[in-house]
Amino acid sequence: MEDVDRELVEKVANLARFVLRDEEIEALTKHFKRVLDYVRQLDELPEVEGDVVSGFVSSAPMRDDVEGEPLDRIEALRNAPHTNGEYILVPKIIKREE
Repeated sequence: MEDVDRELVEKVANLARFVLRDEEIEALTKHFKRVLDYVRQLDELPEVEGDVVSGFVSSAPMRDDVEGEPLDRIEALRNAPHTNGEYILVPKIIKREE
């Protein structure tokens, strides 16, 4: 596993398009190091044979995945908070710096 340092946190922040202050970078570096240390501890545990996931499956009732009629475009647009008549409009969340 790669060790976490300031450079890695800055790289991840840049990829996520986050702008972080110096103190946030320092705090995240420490936090990510603790998370990685915990994951490394988990790696040291012995492997378990069999189906370990079944104990974590929700006991909530599941409905059958049955194909139904698709939602009509006009009906879908009627339910949307903002449209241009053809498409559902959503706010732009990524600003690209050129």
